[in-house]
Amino acid sequence: MKYLIWLPLMLASTLPAQAVPRLYEQLASNGPPTPLQILRQVEQHYQHEGRIVEFELEVEKGVITYEISLARSDDNNFLELTLDASGKVLDREREPGEMDDESELEALAALEDQDWQVSQLVERAIGQQQGYLIEAQLEHNIGISYLEVELLTEKGKRKLAVDLATGEPLPILQWD
Repeated sequence: MKYLIWLPLMLASTLPAQAVPRLYEQLASNGPPTPLQILRQVEQHYQHEGRIVEFELEVEKGVITYEISLARSDDNNFLELTLDASGKVLDREREPGEMDDESELEALAALEDQDWQVSQLVERAIGQQQGYLIEAQLEHNIGISYLEVELLTEKGKRKLAVDLATGEPLPILQWD
């Protein structure tokens, strides 16, 4: 039975179910930097280029990379970075915004209004839970700007959300 708690989010998975335990073990054995440390590193080194609007851990042939998009609300261009597992930049590209980026840009304005860093909001979303950040994305839906976070725990993936106006966790779509 389905229960809509409050805020509908698309819960599409990017990793096959069997890959989740392997990825968790790989992240646990890699040591620093963790995905959250990579996020903070990018925020610090690229703060003059914009704020993070999307962060995603990718795995291809067992190799971890990070795809990170930065933007400024006064500019319709995105800085797309690809980093290796150590945080070294592999690719850097400027791209113009597209129609589906409007949600991110609206949420970015809310993020800037409150002067949040994405890493602060990720930490608020995660709280005391143990796991690894695998995705974070600014969104604006049904009049609410929020950060959607995907956390990889020993038991699998978890979706979390934080309201950009308050910094408080938001209930999300849950399935029984």
